Amino acid sequence: MRKILFLFFIICQGGLFAQKVTISGYVEDAETGERLISATVYNKNNKGACTANGYGFFSMAIPANEPYHLNISYILQM
Repeated sequence: MRKILFLFFIICQGGLFAQKVTISGYVEDAETGERLISATVYNKNNKGACTANGYGFFSMAIPANEPYHLNISYILQM
């Protein structure tokens, strides 16, 4: 019984180190303030990426204890 409780304790502790936070916001043009639909947001540190939705909104989960550096790319479609 003690071995089972000890193993359970170790598994539960592992979840504490895997905590994540969410970064979210709108991608906008700096000059016009227009929201950029389908802009791609990259997290340079953990190689994660997401795409802004039809309102220019993005949301990305990242590890809580790591720094992040976001790069945004957008290709103008005419």
